[in-house]
Amino acid sequence: MNSLEAQTRIHTYYAEALEIFWETQGKPMSKHPSISKKPIDLYALKLEVAKRGGPQKVCLLLFFLIFIYFFFLKKTLYSILGN
Repeated sequence: MNSLEAQTRIHTYYAEALEIFWETQGKPMSKHPSISKKPIDLYALKLEVAKRGGPQKVCLLLFFLIFIYFFFLKKTLYSILGN
């Protein structure tokens, strides 16, 4: 039970530290980020991004996937559908 409480505290402290950081930058977070009305665990997101090589690598991968979709898959779908 204590390790669960410690993990919850770590996640909470990280979210609070981010809020304080953005407030000091003059851009306070108006609400906690969410997807489909479910709050995003920002600490877990940070760990996953770090595990995958950091923000630059993750953004490059996302750009590459979007490029592939728009320039290859989308054209293929349009040619199949006849548009």
